[in-house]
Amino acid sequence: MNMKSLLPPSILSKAFEFNSELAWKPEDVSELAFILKEKQIAVLGGEVWQKKGDAPTIGSDVYHWSSTQKNNNEAWDDYVDRTLSEMNNFVKGLPNEIVLNKDTYINIEMTRQC
Repeated sequence: MNMKSLLPPSILSKAFEFNSELAWKPEDVSELAFILKEKQIAVLGGEVWQKKGDAPTIGSDVYHWSSTQKNNNEAWDDYVDRTLSEMNNFVKGLPNEIVLNKDTYINIEMTRQC
């Protein structure tokens, strides 16, 4: 499913898009998390991109995370909450030199309940 169609223009306007993948500045991730919770969209994981012109690069220190898979007995809304917490914790744990770099974006892979 095209996640882009589920997100409001207010958050899409802050995204950096490359090859149909979306990334946001670290300071926009908490706003994105609020919207994803509202839309019941879970996060599968992501990585840090450095924007160079119209394309992203991944530095020599690769920062990425993968959310823990959904448990069979886990309700979808609990899974959404957990993956959003994992995403927020990842961003909060990034080194300051990454977060404060104006070219840093967080690429986020999202999913909806099937």
